[in-house]
Amino acid sequence: MRKLFVLLISIVVLSACAPVHRFTQLRKLPREYSENYSIEGIKAPRSAAHRKPWIVYSDRVENAAYVNPGGRVKSAEVGLLDTFLVIKTKGDYLRLIKYNPTNIKHNRLTQRKKAEYVGWMHRSRLILSPSSITDVQSGLHDKLLTAITDTTAIMQSATYFTTADSLKVFGDPELQNQTGVVGIHAIIYALKHSVDKRSVLVSKTPSLSADKIGEQVIGWVPAVMLQEIGHQVFTGTAFSRVPTLQKTLKYAPMIYPYHTDSTCSFVSGTLEPVIDKKDNHVFNINGKRISYTRGNQIKQELKRINILFAMEQSSRLPEQYPMLLNAIQNLGPFFAGSGESFSYQFGAAVATPRGMETIPLTADYEILIDRLVKMASYVADTENTPLPAWKAMRSALELIGNTPEAVNLIISVGETGEQQENAPSSIVKTLNEKNCRLLGWQLYASNDDKYNNYVLQLSNMIEHYAEYRTKNKRNMILYADQFCRSNLLREAGPNFLMLDYPYASMTQGGFLFPEKGETLPMELFAGAVDSIVTQIKADHQLLSESIDRAFATVGNGKDRLDSLLIATYHLPQGVKPNK
Repeated sequence: MRKLFVLLISIVVLSACAPVHRFTQLRKLPREYSENYSIEGIKAPRSAAHRKPWIVYSDRVENAAYVNPGGRVKSAEVGLLDTFLVIKTKGDYLRLIKYNPTNIKHNRLTQRKKAEYVGWMHRSRLILSPSSITDVQSGLHDKLLTAITDTTAIMQSATYFTTADSLKVFGDPELQNQTGVVGIHAIIYALKHSVDKRSVLVSKTPSLSADKIGEQVIGWVPAVMLQEIGHQVFTGTAFSRVPTLQKTLKYAPMIYPYHTDSTCSFVSGTLEPVIDKKDNHVFNINGKRISYTRGNQIKQELKRINILFAMEQSSRLPEQYPMLLNAIQNLGPFFAGSGESFSYQFGAAVATPRGMETIPLTADYEILIDRLVKMASYVADTENTPLPAWKAMRSALELIGNTPEAVNLIISVGETGEQQENAPSSIVKTLNEKNCRLLGWQLYASNDDKYNNYVLQLSNMIEHYAEYRTKNKRNMILYADQFCRSNLLREAGPNFLMLDYPYASMTQGGFLFPEKGETLPMELFAGAVDSIVTQIKADHQLLSESIDRAFATVGNGKDRLDSLLIATYHLPQGVKPNK
């Protein structure tokens, strides 16, 4: 009996000597690491996060774990962002096993034999917190912007850049092993600083997840290429009023100056260009020159989209108007969700028994809705003065007037057209001149020819302006593979035809029509508007990105350092940025 007892004790002792044994427990996330406060050692308030296992990540390539804490004998080679669980601590060293989510249940190891032991690693070679660096007072995450902050990056551009707008990213704090790139003026978050403060490990998100760590962490970036921008980012609102500070910064960007023994510097509220590109140019597929200034003008024009609702006099408009109004109102969040990438203006021309009612272009969607609501009583009036076909379309085109260059989407709601099958030439001409797109919505269809003519004339308008756009758009296209000679319609749904952009058409347009003796389901209206606006935005985004790409790759031969930069830092005249 005594021998059996000794044998059992020996087995227990020997098993306890293994790196992972029956008594091994996962360490919980320490409070001093849960928020990654900017002041080291401060503990976060207790929360449920501190009852979860402590997950850490390798912070560099060619990392290693060791047999003993502080030892020299390696137990495992470790790569950048390899993920581990902490099972023991000793001074500045952590004992680690590989992270395996299938082997964790209720914050415990489910099968210790499946745990893969790694070894001991020093805290300084690990990402210890699931959070980016956090301000102690506000509790908000520090935000950084990739930007040129001094002349070092300009004079030694090959060290920091792969292309004019792509910054090198490294897999180690010594900045020796490049692992990728990140764009200039990207908002990022700091995870940790190197010991010498010359590099920063950054991420796309303020919080890290073990299952998405490869998508979230960017890598090590030189500290000289990072600009602190505080803890919060400005957000726009639906209000049309532009913030006063934004206007002020345009003519007075200096916030405050400060002096040192040898220099006078200032803090600026705007990012100013350090490279003068105004002498650069590229060629479109017609062989015509596009200057850098004109390229920027085109990009600004591509951001502007005008949406105009043209409601023709129709027998079914009074009964359909409330449902149309509901559908238009529900489109508000769709237009508000575009952020700063695109700017919209909205207008309308509505045929009523009293004549045409118009709403001039406005950036405030609520003004459009309020005016359309007020028109509801006019639309429902019994008095009826017949109006010519396409009267609302003509009025909507007049609303565009001499507004800044933009794309104008006309959403035509009606029933009947003119007597002939072809569209009025005056309307076709104006559609071409005003850079228009059309979405037609036939309220009701009958066997009468004038109902068929509404659809035929819509199709004719789209066909003509699409052909015109094919020729005109060549002036903005810089890459031949983006050109398409055809403009074919495709069936986007039952009784819904659209130009087949981008596969068999250079532009956008379409129309919906019901079966004979029926009306269109109103639930299709918002989806149709969403589809064509999304196509327009994708088209403009592609053109804008192509301009940026062309000037960053082939159209940068005449780059010069900005004259103000040369004067400020007393650089030699004629110095060019290294490519």
